[in-house]
Amino acid sequence: MASQQCNVNTFVTFDLAVEKKAYALIWHDAERYKNVVIHLGVFHTVLSYLGALGKLMKGSGFEDIITEADLCASGSLDKMMNGKHYNRALRVHTIMLEALERLLFTAFEQNTGSVDVSDKLVVEAKELVTNLGSNAAETTLASQAFDQLFAQYKYFKEEVRAGRHGKTSQFWVQYMDRVWLLLRFLRATKMNDLDLHITCLQLYPLLFSMDHHNYVRYLTVYFISLLNLSDSHPGAESLLHNNSFSVCRSDVPASRTAVDLTIEQTINRHAKTRGGIVGFSRSLPAYYRWSVTRHHCASYVSATHDMADIGDLSNDSHKELTPA
Repeated sequence: MASQQCNVNTFVTFDLAVEKKAYALIWHDAERYKNVVIHLGVFHTVLSYLGALGKLMKGSGFEDIITEADLCASGSLDKMMNGKHYNRALRVHTIMLEALERLLFTAFEQNTGSVDVSDKLVVEAKELVTNLGSNAAETTLASQAFDQLFAQYKYFKEEVRAGRHGKTSQFWVQYMDRVWLLLRFLRATKMNDLDLHITCLQLYPLLFSMDHHNYVRYLTVYFISLLNLSDSHPGAESLLHNNSFSVCRSDVPASRTAVDLTIEQTINRHAKTRGGIVGFSRSLPAYYRWSVTRHHCASYVSATHDMADIGDLSNDSHKELTPA
């Protein structure tokens, strides 16, 4: 397939279960699969990270906050905390991050002992943000008042992160750092930013501490393989930079999707059968035929939905921003 597209390297994306078997094949016969580049699916990695993040926050009052704030219903709370509800978990963590940033900035304004905060500086920066528009973005970011305020706020946040304002605030800032890392990781996929993607792959400290050991093992292998990609697979890095590790399915800017998420939303969604693979058939030849032809079946189902105008054609919003 790669040779038909005039490509030397073949890129394949798997979830963890299949990736483990794929790496075993490559390590067993390195010469045969020397041009194969394996990617660990971003969608499944994020699900594991959301589960680890939810496990970290259990017992901290996090569940009570999001329930009382009507961010998540009590019936779906467990699945959200375990990372099973992708859009819902992203929405909850994003809103919680914004709330914590607002609370931290309020504490920053009130704290005049460790940081010298000028009232005039705060007012000027707030006016810049309030009047922010498409034409004023560069002016705001280049403003000296904004730079000074941001530098002082960053210094205050470092103090909180170091525990100088108590262990409780330190814990919540550490939670904020982990959510920011997750958002940067998703941004790398949405914008096909390979360098940012590699930088944000350092998710394994939290995964390791929350007993997601299999993801830690293979994330490390995947991370090292991307770092050495220019030496092991010449030319592959430039292809990945040119929109090759995420999929564009929408007209909305910066809304590319992960390859494994695209597979879940297209082939796996339209070709799934009642009972899954286990309930499909006990005949091995029938299963082989289904495996070979299921992507054609999915394309027929998708085309039928388009003809009947029953497909999900809305592309003007991000689903993780919609109410739970």
